[in-house]
Amino acid sequence: KGNLWVSTDGNALESNDGLFAVVLDGDRRGETRQFLTVPAGGETCGPIIQDERVVVAVQHPGEFDEASADNPMSHWPDGGDSQPRPSMVAVWKV
Repeated sequence: KGNLWVSTDGNALESNDGLFAVVLDGDRRGETRQFLTVPAGGETCGPIIQDERVVVAVQHPGEFDEASADNPMSHWPDGGDSQPRPSMVAVWKV
């Protein structure tokens, strides 16, 4: 489709990690668009780009130095008082 997909790991942008599409051809060459973001402290890993959907792994959501099992910095993906855990996510346009 003419995109370079960039999956980030690390908080060098001082933002949540995510998956970005960079246009490679035409007048919009170099334009970077954020496709998705993951929870704070997590990393976007192993994206699979298909025609109809994108699948990514979300690793170590809520990982921060000051976090612990007694004081988690995230409750993703289940919410409430749950412990954070890695998960696979599928995204598609409806």
